[in-house]
Amino acid sequence: MLIIQDNPTRRIKYGLFNFEIDSSWIEALEYKNKDNLHFKSYQEFQEKPVQIVPISQINYKIRKDGTPIFKDGENDEKMSLTAKERVLNILAGFENNEKIRPIFLYRQANVDECVNLFECYAGCHRLHCSIIYGFKMIPAVIWPKKDLFA
Repeated sequence: MLIIQDNPTRRIKYGLFNFEIDSSWIEALEYKNKDNLHFKSYQEFQEKPVQIVPISQINYKIRKDGTPIFKDGENDEKMSLTAKERVLNILAGFENNEKIRPIFLYRQANVDECVNLFECYAGCHRLHCSIIYGFKMIPAVIWPKKDLFA
């Protein structure tokens, strides 16, 4: 039996986040750990404490250079992976409750120190996969902007 899917992508909306993902990438998810508020991570990473940050405090930016949210790239072991492989590896880590590297954030420009609004420097796939999975928080290392852009 041939099934034609009219919409091969699924639109994901959470707070200011609004993006699409190929539906076939997430159709096999079991959401085993969806009751958790965030994925399992380390307590320290690169000698910095890992903090749990509400995703709602992270600014959603569309890349000005047209780079897609989900793109091909290397994993931690320097293996080249397709965007789909990267997403599926992250989601499998969520499902299997594996420790996953935190994302890197820095404080948003022109924001008072007491306001927690952040920009994502590294971990775009983990951030968006966390939203897809239903997490409300994310493990993060918060860096001074000058240390990331030096």
